[in-house]
Amino acid sequence: MKKILLTPGPTNIEPEILQCISEDLIHHRFSEYKNIVIENEKMLNSIFGNEDGRSVIYTSSGSGALEAIVENFILKDEKTLVISVGFFGQLFQNILKAYNREFEAIEYEWEMPANLVEIDNFLKNNKEIKNIYATFSETSTGILNDIESIGNIAKKYNCLFFIDAVSGAIYNPLHMSKFNVDVLVSASQKGFRLPPGISFLSFSERAFHKRLENKNAGYYFDILRHFELSQGDTNSNYLEIINKKADAYIPATSAIPLVRCLNMVLKSLIEKGISQFWKEQSQRYDYFFKKIINLGFEKIVQNPKYESKTLLVLKNDNIDINLFIQKMIDNNIYIAPGLGRLAGIAIRLGLLYPFTNEQIDSFVKVMENVINQIKEGK
Repeated sequence: MKKILLTPGPTNIEPEILQCISEDLIHHRFSEYKNIVIENEKMLNSIFGNEDGRSVIYTSSGSGALEAIVENFILKDEKTLVISVGFFGQLFQNILKAYNREFEAIEYEWEMPANLVEIDNFLKNNKEIKNIYATFSETSTGILNDIESIGNIAKKYNCLFFIDAVSGAIYNPLHMSKFNVDVLVSASQKGFRLPPGISFLSFSERAFHKRLENKNAGYYFDILRHFELSQGDTNSNYLEIINKKADAYIPATSAIPLVRCLNMVLKSLIEKGISQFWKEQSQRYDYFFKKIINLGFEKIVQNPKYESKTLLVLKNDNIDINLFIQKMIDNNIYIAPGLGRLAGIAIRLGLLYPFTNEQIDSFVKVMENVINQIKEGK
């Protein structure tokens, strides 16, 4: 690798995936591709722990899949509660504003997870709330929300529960059905070891029936277009989707190489076992931090219970962070700067590539040299 992307997505692509992407293109209207799409959907359901629903693949960024939540599942006269613990909680508020949807937001300090008691009390006193949104792994801070507990609260108040798992899925333990998650979104570049270009939306049976109520859904992101019905487009025929009699389908020309190579990635995950993958990622995270802590860095997130294993968000008050990032780039190692209120204060180290301990050691050595240069005024 000539350039090391220690960033929270996109990141470096493994050689076998690059080889897959470079293979001859296949056409999206032939059975070879259709069978890949069908197989991918079944594997996504398994990996996300979606026991009663379905999944769709969009040619879009993760932000596109977030828009799809609004278009499919939030009715015009409904109010949504946004639980915001960082930059991407604010992003979803902007999407809701663009669609003229009503919402209330509970904002937390960026280094703190959502407060469960506060959420429960808010819903108790605001019966008009129909939906809840939260980020799973907040990429701006490294916070991991307690999605299982928030899901239990959502169930208690009969709210649909949406989560942004763009950076959280795959790398942190998650099970949609057990955690009462109704809609999950993720993206190819954040946890699926692929380049940017495709996103995923996985929905529960409850969310599906909500979509059938919606008479004002959009077109491109409409989940109903992503399944092949045996009959015409009526609500009774749409039940084939949730009854799993309708095959997954991509209704427009898609990012064919990425969808095809996703198949290889998902098969490798299932073969390894998602629990084993979580274990290995946790070990990689711990190893990296133990190596870097001696360089004067400290985590933004102080409580290990709320650490996302996707990335390390760190600050170092002893150096100029922007200069550090630039000098790392000069050494062909790209580190993401802080977002929003953490800009110029923090760095974000993505752990989305299966780096070995030896590779991590070499990165840390470069970091040490760069810090010494800064301190010496070089």
